[in-house]
Amino acid sequence: MSDLNHGWPTLPLGQIASEMCLGKMLDKQKNSGTHHPYLRNMNVRWLTFDLSDLKEMKFEQSELNRFSLKHGDLVVCEGGEPGRSAVWKGQTETALIQKALHRIRFRHDLYDPDFAMYFLHYGSLTNQFTNYYTGSTIKHLTGASLSKVPFPIAPVSLQRRIVAKIEELLSELDAGVAALKRVQANLKRYRSAVLKAAVEGRLTEAWRAEHQPHETGSQLLASILKERRNKWEADQLASFAAAGKTPPKGWQARYKEPAAPDTSDLPSLPKSWCWSTLDAIADVTGGLTKDAKRASEKDVQEVPYLRVANVQRGYLDLSEIKTIHASQSDVAALRLLAGDILFNEGGDRDKLGRGWVWSGEIENCIHQNHVFRARLLSTSVQPTLVSHHGNGFGKKWFTKAGKQTTNLASINLGMLRQFPVPLAPADEQAEIVRLLEECLAPSEVIEQETKRDLARSDRLRQSILKQAFEGKLVPQDPTDEPASVLLARIRQQRTAPSATSSSPAAKPKKVSKDVFVRRAAIVSYIVNRLANRRSFGRTQLEKTLHLAQSHLGLELQFAFERYKAGPFDKDIYKIEGVAKKQGWFTKDEPANGKVTYHPGNKIDQMCQSAIRQLADKRAAFDGLLDHIAGMTTDDAELFATAYAAWNDLLIDGRTADDAAIVAEVHGWHEQKKRFTPTQIQSRLTWMRKCGYVPTGKGERTRLASPAKTKRRAKSP
Repeated sequence: MSDLNHGWPTLPLGQIASEMCLGKMLDKQKNSGTHHPYLRNMNVRWLTFDLSDLKEMKFEQSELNRFSLKHGDLVVCEGGEPGRSAVWKGQTETALIQKALHRIRFRHDLYDPDFAMYFLHYGSLTNQFTNYYTGSTIKHLTGASLSKVPFPIAPVSLQRRIVAKIEELLSELDAGVAALKRVQANLKRYRSAVLKAAVEGRLTEAWRAEHQPHETGSQLLASILKERRNKWEADQLASFAAAGKTPPKGWQARYKEPAAPDTSDLPSLPKSWCWSTLDAIADVTGGLTKDAKRASEKDVQEVPYLRVANVQRGYLDLSEIKTIHASQSDVAALRLLAGDILFNEGGDRDKLGRGWVWSGEIENCIHQNHVFRARLLSTSVQPTLVSHHGNGFGKKWFTKAGKQTTNLASINLGMLRQFPVPLAPADEQAEIVRLLEECLAPSEVIEQETKRDLARSDRLRQSILKQAFEGKLVPQDPTDEPASVLLARIRQQRTAPSATSSSPAAKPKKVSKDVFVRRAAIVSYIVNRLANRRSFGRTQLEKTLHLAQSHLGLELQFAFERYKAGPFDKDIYKIEGVAKKQGWFTKDEPANGKVTYHPGNKIDQMCQSAIRQLADKRAAFDGLLDHIAGMTTDDAELFATAYAAWNDLLIDGRTADDAAIVAEVHGWHEQKKRFTPTQIQSRLTWMRKCGYVPTGKGERTRLASPAKTKRRAKSP
């Protein structure tokens, strides 16, 4: 991280995050519970998620909270491409993670998860995390290693401005990249269409109408078969001579004619063309098997060789050529000659049968056993046409004919020799090659320009992120919280539970007597106004108090928790007890749990105290009570919950559109899911109309303490 010159302090991620968790091990035999969708490594892409192929596995009820994702969680790949990450924004209602993924959870008032995601992206692009990886062949980023990665501590408000600027610039860049990739896709489709037309005879349809072939494809095949037999006989005679033997009687009868192709499922060809097999027109052979012991043998030499990685579809990648020890006889037999057609045996499905033509690029080069070589028996056959046919038509044919396993596929020499090849007259083949060069040359130029532009976009992306984490992308605001203060707050969270962690809510401080009396006065005022309403009870009282504090800004110092019925503070119990003793009001709580309130003979003096406290906010408060009075218990619960969820999103600096608010409400408690998205959005529309629009001020709601839930469960 030494190239970061932003002046910000750094801390290991493990000290910044409020929670780090690795996903659940996939074990079909041991896992129990009910099936739920989960994310794998492949579902996490850079900065986004691919949810097109979600798998399911069993989770126990007790594991759901441990492995589930919440809005704002940073999801990081443990392997594959370690560090690849994206921020979960509630893309699906429920999602859990498998062991290949880390879930990082931050307190959003301390660190922005998108800032962390972009930092990981920048570090990956610039290879700054390699020292934290484990494994020599397959790299991994363990939880222990990830927790040690130093992250910059910039002011949270500055982090969010940086994220906003990054997203603005990258959205423009991504639009350009998407356009370039569309160009590449169109070029690929164009190239495939041209090549398909070439090997099926449609490209030269007009040419054929004006030119009669000197020799048809069938005639060309007959001459090749004759040459094939002559070559076989010459090779046999040479073998007999080398062994000092006289050719036995009838030795020519041993020659095996190549089998004719099965044309029942093959496309029709022009009349002057015919179908052949690769075996009929070429000498097809495998390559040399790697053997470390061979290096110690006599009569061996070290020569370059082609691997599967070198043989791509339609081109050769010679950027990394390895060497192998081979005997002189092997080198003589397997040395590649210009015009040889190469085919891959297989491996991953995309490798199956792919290949291209050798043009003598490297002297004395041979090929490995996983790369097959077809050497044409006649110069009248164009090797590029055979290879184009193999990469196009052959892709499906090899897949159908090859040996298939779960993720792998392969072909053997016998299958390759049976590969059907269209054979055009020699002069028409030459015309096809000329037309292909004419049609494809402009597309090759565009393709190279597109690749250069994509490479430039990658450099620009890296430059944007570099400026961001050098502190040069956006100016710092003098009013930003100093990084040193943020650093102290982050360190403090190591000894205090987080409001956004899965730990129980922190115990609120005891309030002063003045605050308690102020609270009691406001509660008495509400009870006096609403006690005669049939639906009014503890639930509506608590929701009214929450809205009075968070929306109207009354200084009540309640610490509201995310109880299943909405924002709740247990201090209401103490107020109820004191109110009964003082004669302000009483409560009834029958067996069915429905709490009702009844004004006492001394409630008027508390109401007068509340009026003095409300001052110029009294009209707005009375308006709030009028709205609550016209609501059912569920209406009031949804009103306060939606407001709290919306306000929490703003406090966290997260997106607060309707979809995010719906997700936040549903993530509050399982019982909140009884409110449909339509109901929630309807309430949000009403809130905007009536002016109940939060601004991200006040205290964030806390998670409910499990120890208190049982007591309150009976009190709606």
